[in-house]
Amino acid sequence: MKTTPLPPKVQEEISKLSQKSQNHPITSTDLEKLVWLVIEDSDRILKIKSENLSKNKQLKITEIKEAIYKRFNVKDTDELKKSEQFKMATDGMDKLNFNQKQTWEMLYRKWIDILPDETIETGFLLSSTSVLAEGSGNQ
Repeated sequence: MKTTPLPPKVQEEISKLSQKSQNHPITSTDLEKLVWLVIEDSDRILKIKSENLSKNKQLKITEIKEAIYKRFNVKDTDELKKSEQFKMATDGMDKLNFNQKQTWEMLYRKWIDILPDETIETGFLLSSTSVLAEGSGNQ
């Protein structure tokens, strides 16, 4: 079970429901109110996390390259191009332009992970928080 404390508004609503349940039945309207509080709070948290990630977690091109070099056990771009493992991994791909950051980002996504500043982007199932955000209301 998650140990992170619930937001104060949500805790307050749970207390109200608990007290109400002692004298009256909890209605679906009561539960809907609680659910909407949780959704509003998670939307606010996702927005803050997204803003923080895009400001603080964007990898520099040198960091992206180093991660790819490490993945293929090479020291630089020349060794990467000559690596049999890299050649096999990129077989069938269009010709790579190593002068473009876009190429390095694509390679990073393919063999390392998603880029840190892309973890909360809409339209992708990139993290558990984005899966929850994407999945809410689509059922």
